[in-house]
Amino acid sequence: MISNFPKDYQKLTYIEPFGGAGWVLFEKEKSIAKAKFKYRKFEDDVDRAVQYAIIKIQSFSGTGSSWGYRKKGTNSKWKAFLKRLIQIRKRLETVQIENLDFRQIIEKYDSERALFFLDPPYIEKEHYYETTFTEKDHIELAKMLKNIKGKFILSYYPHPLIDEYYKTFNIQTKEVTITSCGITVNSKQKIRPKAAELLIKNF
Repeated sequence: MISNFPKDYQKLTYIEPFGGAGWVLFEKEKSIAKAKFKYRKFEDDVDRAVQYAIIKIQSFSGTGSSWGYRKKGTNSKWKAFLKRLIQIRKRLETVQIENLDFRQIIEKYDSERALFFLDPPYIEKEHYYETTFTEKDHIELAKMLKNIKGKFILSYYPHPLIDEYYKTFNIQTKEVTITSCGITVNSKQKIRPKAAELLIKNF
């Protein structure tokens, strides 16, 4: 994803109105400007944070709605998370986290030196998320992005409504691996399914 950023992205203020798991944030190097990262919810209580992490990491696809267990072996995801925790803490030292609606985030931080990365909930996939994001929200997001001063990159999957909302922008299609799906095993190798991903930009 970073390869799709503008060449001067290190000099821009980086904002994610839809925090999600923060994969792009953690992949991205620190900017000269202070990064501002919005996540849906932030808990100060340590016990609740640990419980939330366990539910997310040990559930299928990190949804927290279904899970499994094994009688033998250990949970490699949990061990890997604990190893990364120190790195995550250090990375977040220069990140500002705010519990605001995406509209408020865009209005508050939009400027000519802003770079927004947006990965909103997908249309007709609302059951994968803990929050409600309606078609009206998608329309309002598209309208706001048409008028911002800064630059943006929007990640999405192909959908007729998205084609209509963003038809005036630079749209690129890429093939990606779906890591949240199960692995198909044939006689020689394990195979994960592929899907098309849209990257929509105003630059």
